Amino acid sequence: MILNLGMGKVKLATNINTRIRNYYKTYDELEAALRLAGVESMQMVVGIDFSKSNEWTGEKTYQRGLHDSKCGETPYAKALRIMSTIVSRFDDDDIYPVYRFGCINTKNKSVLPLMYPEQDDPHFQGFDAVKKAYEYIAPQIEMSGPTTFAPMIRQAIEISKESDNQYMILVLLTDGDVSNLVEDTKALRDASNYPLSIVTVGLGDGPFKKMRTFDDHVRGRKFDKLSVCRFHKDGGEGEEMRKPGFNARHCHDAGNS
Repeated sequence: MILNLGMGKVKLATNINTRIRNYYKTYDELEAALRLAGVESMQMVVGIDFSKSNEWTGEKTYQRGLHDSKCGETPYAKALRIMSTIVSRFDDDDIYPVYRFGCINTKNKSVLPLMYPEQDDPHFQGFDAVKKAYEYIAPQIEMSGPTTFAPMIRQAIEISKESDNQYMILVLLTDGDVSNLVEDTKALRDASNYPLSIVTVGLGDGPFKKMRTFDDHVRGRKFDKLSVCRFHKDGGEGEEMRKPGFNARHCHDAGNS
């Protein structure tokens, strides 16, 4: 599914059985299609990338680090705000678990609640609280790496197991390619056994080559396909790049390039 958000097109790959068309111009259209497909409620889980490369992968696109808020709203904060819009219509409790990965405390091994150590609970009431928490804690987090999605995907799987098969969207906000395709593709394949869709939002300069060719490394998955689009920081239409057979959908904020 693709939803025009003004700064590009967000695409969701779902593993629900009902066929849903790809393009939607408004939130109302997408909401109606999801409800027609039987999606009455969903849960959003968010993973935010704090790998070291965020310090320089925004230089070309934004002339600053991707977590640098000195010039205003960061690309990550903007992505949080945009992605929350449709989910708020389906998330009955308006509670969102948010984690971080790639920082000095997690590296490529684990995830932590966004506000750790000040708050052990990953849940936030409303997306305004998520955005405020991110803007508060981001300057305090020491970035590290390498970038890997597997720990965050597995965390989402555990949440899915405990949620009585409620449809869930995992949103991964990241600045570039993963470092361990073997572990990430295994986690992605495992995730396809659950009512879990994955949206990867790539921010900044990239690279995103591995994300575009992820399909070559994934076998035995149950997701339908993956598509890639470009988000422009000026709010323009995204350049779309499709490769059939992928198992999730990725969007990245490409600036004016």
